[in-house]
Amino acid sequence: MSVSLGPTGLIGAGQVLQVVRAMSSTQASRNSGTYGEVSAAYRIGITPKLSTSKLIIEFSFNTSMATHHHTSSFRIIQVGTSAYIGEATPSNSQRPAGHASVRGQYNTDNACQVMMRTVVPSSSTSARTYGFESRNTASINIGSSQADRSDPWGWACPVVMTITEMQT
Repeated sequence: MSVSLGPTGLIGAGQVLQVVRAMSSTQASRNSGTYGEVSAAYRIGITPKLSTSKLIIEFSFNTSMATHHHTSSFRIIQVGTSAYIGEATPSNSQRPAGHASVRGQYNTDNACQVMMRTVVPSSSTSARTYGFESRNTASINIGSSQADRSDPWGWACPVVMTITEMQT
């Protein structure tokens, strides 16, 4: 397959304009039946280069819960606007829309991998910050297991955040 470059040497639509990455080793827990931000340490900011581009926003992290019959839902938000980024809740559903959900494991030190991704229009070149919220039926740990980190079965891992700006 060959690609023909234009007079500027740029491919055009689909070109990666910038990639912003952040990582947090902050360990957090949350226990609430309503959505709320897990930690300000799990935020990532970007200033889009173009107002017509698309932003691919990604969060990747591990979780653990105390029991296997509890669940957590996660959704990406634009910080400071309380704007949930993504699909609206269907009118025939009582479940709020979210980007990911997990169920607790039988062993509280087993990890559940969460990968959330959404695509939004940049709409402007103003700086903005994204994070994520959770809603839980029991306490959930983000970035670490239930066990003491000195326990041989305990674990800790970072939250990885990425925003890719793509030309449309």
